[in-house]
Amino acid sequence: MEMEYLLDTNAYFNFLNELSNSIPSERKDEILGLNTRRFYISEITSIEIISVLGKYARGNSGGSQKCNCIIDPNGTICNNQRFTVKRNSWQKRRIKAWLKMIEETQSGKSTLFNVELISLDRETLEIANKIILYSLSHNFGSMDAVIAATAKKKILSGEQVTVVTSDKALKACLSKCDIPIFDIYK
Repeated sequence: MEMEYLLDTNAYFNFLNELSNSIPSERKDEILGLNTRRFYISEITSIEIISVLGKYARGNSGGSQKCNCIIDPNGTICNNQRFTVKRNSWQKRRIKAWLKMIEETQSGKSTLFNVELISLDRETLEIANKIILYSLSHNFGSMDAVIAATAKKKILSGEQVTVVTSDKALKACLSKCDIPIFDIYK
């Protein structure tokens, strides 16, 4: 049986970023090596990818901020400053190219790689409702539960699915659900 990969949103973004970059890299070669396999994304990832894209497209103003970390058991707040490097917003042409690249990977027309969209259905949401209960003792959110439920449903139907993620919270969720994990960025 062919190995299948379910990409979380950040993995999907990172794959697109690596593969669209003309500069060769070891990671790019590793991703291309996986490209003989089937890639999936959840419908939730199809939606979330736009907000991840927006984070980069909007840029940030950078600058210093007062750190508000508590540094001891007495509740003392850190007096240091935290610096964020300015990131320029993207030009409309770049945003349009990324939106086109996302659409092409999801419609099967991409020369980089293609993903199959897995629709959310009642069964997936029922599984997610069970998985989210693990968040009472592990730090992950509802979107992570939906990604895990998407993978779990495929596994329960007899398919071999591995979730590609570097997200620590999602990894905790997947581990609780006995879902295989592949972190290409570790």
